[in-house]
Amino acid sequence: MILVVGLMAGAQWHRADIFPFPQLRAWKELRIDRSHLPPLVDKIVTRYRKGIPLFSDRTYIDSIGDPRLDGTFIIQIPRHGKGNIDVKFNMRVTVYRIVNEKTDNLVYEGWETTEIQVKVGGRSTFHNRLIRKDFPPGIVTFPLGAGISTSPILIKPIDYSPPVPVFELIDKNKDQ
Repeated sequence: MILVVGLMAGAQWHRADIFPFPQLRAWKELRIDRSHLPPLVDKIVTRYRKGIPLFSDRTYIDSIGDPRLDGTFIIQIPRHGKGNIDVKFNMRVTVYRIVNEKTDNLVYEGWETTEIQVKVGGRSTFHNRLIRKDFPPGIVTFPLGAGISTSPILIKPIDYSPPVPVFELIDKNKDQ
């Protein structure tokens, strides 16, 4: 009996459009004005090291973090970006791409698979294979990726040694 009365009261409440139904509709249709916010940065260049996000719009990282990749440059691109990216190399470089084995990777034909282990998780797919290719100086156009998500781009200079620091800081309190 209580159930029937409750259902009838609820139906009348909904039909009369009494609180909270108008508020729920307003919240559902709420649009946030983002015009005052700066646009999202879709490409970021930084040095790779374990724990650095591989995408510009996600916090996905390489959970293995092989030290052989430390010091390479990474171009952080959106996880689900489309199109191409043009890069100008001023010296010979090795370019690494972290790809998903299950994706159709025909765009990477001629690239060599490395023995470096990687594992980049995500909701839609895992990137678990590292491929590489050497490039001479010049402009190269890279596809952002193949399939459902983009493939992170890592760049390592060939025959390059970073400059020796001209000074170092000494912590006198360290020895005490």
